Amino acid sequence: MPLTEAYQRGSRARPYSLAELEAALARPPHWPSAVSVQITDDGHVWLAVGSHPSQTDQRWVVIAPDGTPAYSVNLPVGFRLYTVRGGRVWGVGTDEFDVPYVQRFGVRGGS
Repeated sequence: MPLTEAYQRGSRARPYSLAELEAALARPPHWPSAVSVQITDDGHVWLAVGSHPSQTDQRWVVIAPDGTPAYSVNLPVGFRLYTVRGGRVWGVGTDEFDVPYVQRFGVRGGS
């Protein structure tokens, strides 16, 4: 059922104009591109932002469930994030011989 038909049938959802939506969003002038996304068990969204190949860590920007930026986290380059649960980041890293192993990091003050 199209949204307009649902609205006509008495739905309490009101259609918003593009101008209203843009006015309600507080956007920074520029965001780097996201290269990966994870959603935590408590509703936070982790966005891996683009990085330069010479960087020694990967930056994740964490968005709170209400849509506001909460904090950022730097993880080692080469670490592959699989999940964030109970204040812990779980993923796979590699040792000096490129052998993969499970890693866990705690997140202080975050999800």
